[in-house]
Amino acid sequence: MVVWIILGVFLLVGLPLLFYFPQRHYVFSPTYYPNRSWFREHTDRYRLHRLQVAPAVEIEGITYEPDQPVLTILYFGGKEQDSVGLVQKLSSEYPQVRWVAFNYRGYGESRGRPTEKNILADSLIAYGWTVRHYENVGLLGYSLGSSVASYVASRREPKWVILVAPFDSVRALVREKAFFVPELFIRYKFDTADFVEKITAPVFVYNSSDDEIVAPRHVARLRRHIHCLAAMKEFSGYGHDTLLFSASLKKELEKIVQGTPQCNINSEDLS
Repeated sequence: MVVWIILGVFLLVGLPLLFYFPQRHYVFSPTYYPNRSWFREHTDRYRLHRLQVAPAVEIEGITYEPDQPVLTILYFGGKEQDSVGLVQKLSSEYPQVRWVAFNYRGYGESRGRPTEKNILADSLIAYGWTVRHYENVGLLGYSLGSSVASYVASRREPKWVILVAPFDSVRALVREKAFFVPELFIRYKFDTADFVEKITAPVFVYNSSDDEIVAPRHVARLRRHIHCLAAMKEFSGYGHDTLLFSASLKKELEKIVQGTPQCNINSEDLS
């Protein structure tokens, strides 16, 4: 009898606690791409920044400046991306776009330690810096960054928002993969569905049916909360890590860059 009681307590409390503490590593994976020297050798195009977001805490940023930028995109990266370092590739794929990115705390050369609270708070500061320096600013968020971009757009007024490989919430993803964990033990929310409900700018959503991290049903749930859905496309043949630089997505992003986004679809009319 005692053995069964101990086993029951472990299943109810011990097992969720074993999952509680490693969650940080599932949500955040600070990354650094060693290409800063390349940026410093090309100062005619790239400018590195330091932005103070808290006392004694600075985050790293970058701007790519083309000759005649058609617009400005503020990029928010995924959990395993160095957003600043990634601008080298983004600018080579879309050289007519002015790219701006800031790394989350602990990522790249940013100081501090990432948390949900400080990532969201810092994103508003990064957006504020961007619109003070540039006009015609759109947002692009990938994976974890799609939640961050949605948060910014829910509290500010960007030109539009592009969500690539988005999800409805981290909590929903965790509950699906670790069904034995009570909601009380899930440390992070990143509630994208709640954020997008407050967005008035046009929202573009792109995902893959073959995404091994975010199942299409999470994107379908997210869609129901979007009031100004400009476009939504589900591709196939791309994994979570390959969608961002896929040929299919590039065609869509080039249309957005050259076009005038507007709310074309009312999500309430979609089943």
